[in-house]
Amino acid sequence: MLARKLEHEKAQRMRVRGFTAAELPDMEALAYLDKSPMPDELTNVIHPAFQISHWVAQDSLPKHRGAVPLLGDHDGPWVAEDPAVGGHAPVSLALG
Repeated sequence: MLARKLEHEKAQRMRVRGFTAAELPDMEALAYLDKSPMPDELTNVIHPAFQISHWVAQDSLPKHRGAVPLLGDHDGPWVAEDPAVGGHAPVSLALG
């Protein structure tokens, strides 16, 4: 019985890169299984290098190089002045 248990643990460790299934929840590696609500208030500060004021504006681009177009459901360029970009950028940068 003990040999079978050790063999099972060895197989788990090989499959999950050195860990067992019992160790994964302790490391919070299975966060997607947690049903408690996540906080929706981001409190971390965006690094000054990534603030929108440092982004290149479309007016400052050379005439032969335009802004990258947005693809999908939104029309317009990939610039901070576009509400589809600038409105979501602070949240995305705070997550990073």
